[in-house]
Order: sequence, then structure tokens, then C-alpha cells
Amino acid sequence: MDYTKINFDYNGTKKYYIDLKGEHICDCLYCVNFRKSFSKYYPETASFIESFGLNTDNDLEISEFGFYEELGSRMYIIEGAVIGNIIDDKIITEIEGLKIELINGSTGYSAPFTPKFNKPFFYIVVYNIYLPEERI
Repeated sequence: MDYTKINFDYNGTKKYYIDLKGEHICDCLYCVNFRKSFSKYYPETASFIESFGLNTDNDLEISEFGFYEELGSRMYIIEGAVIGNIIDDKIITEIEGLKIELINGSTGYSAPFTPKFNKPFFYIVVYNIYLPEERI
């Protein structure tokens, strides 16, 4: 990935989510399963996301798309918003077999949430994450 095309505020992003005091965290079983499993099964992807100031245990919008019995896993897509901007409207990369998009917040991307940054921002979106159901 060409990091010269990305400008972001790590501390500002981190502070934004800390100031939310957890009010945005879903505690349904699907989201709890995701938070318990993601960094264990996809450590490089988790590290990549956290390098932007996002906490993969608390700061992501988690969408669950069903249980795939043949894989013994649930499929998820996650999104997080980061204060900053990217030169292009979209940057696509892959880590641990997962498609990751960085999408400029001004492109009209239809996210399930809109952060209240009052500054330019971009989304990090990770697709087709398969995780087994953990004992909760």
C-alpha cells in the first residue's frame, strides 16, 4: 500500500472514539463473537486497522451476514472511520486474504454510520471476514 496517499490523525481518531465512552458498542452475540475472534484469526489485519487509531474491540461498525455451515463460520463486514484524507477516492489492498478498502468520506459512500468529526475523514472497510463461533 502506498502510504504517501494517506494523511490521517491517529490521536484525533483515537480520542473521538474514547470520548464516545462506549455508547456506540453493540453487545449482541454476533458482535461479541466478532470482537472475541477477529484479532486472533486475523492479527495482521487487526494491526493494520489499529495503526490508524481504531480499536478493533470497540471502534468498528460490525455487520454480520449469516452462518455458513460448510465453513463452520459467520461472515462479517466491518467499517471504521478515520480522521484524515486519502489522495484518491478509494484505495484497495488485501491483507490475510481480506479485501480492504479505504474510501474517502466525501465520495457519497453509503456507510451504516456517519462520524461527527467536523473534519475530513475516510472509511476503512474490510469485506468477507469468516470467523468461527466462539464460546461466549
